Amino acid sequence: MINILIVISMIIAGFGIGKYISFAKSEGTDERGQAVLAKASHVTMSFLFLTFALVVIIIVFLNASRELLGLIFIIALSLLIFINAVTISYISKNV
Repeated sequence: MINILIVISMIIAGFGIGKYISFAKSEGTDERGQAVLAKASHVTMSFLFLTFALVVIIIVFLNASRELLGLIFIIALSLLIFINAVTISYISKNV
């Protein structure tokens, strides 16, 4: 079960990385593209701090195994990459 969740997380992260790279190559070279990437990075950093707080709470209050903690970190980072891709798509269409 853990391996299946890891594979799903990697697929989500792959989509996010692909969206970021394709946007950076095609539109990220001008001022508008740089502004979109900067705004998306600000949103992602906000979620990074929230994710860090949640992971610390999980570590402190949940007696989790090493495998579960590894899965939590992989899912959290994959979701951050996905949030970055969604934010890039949203900002580039609405700005």
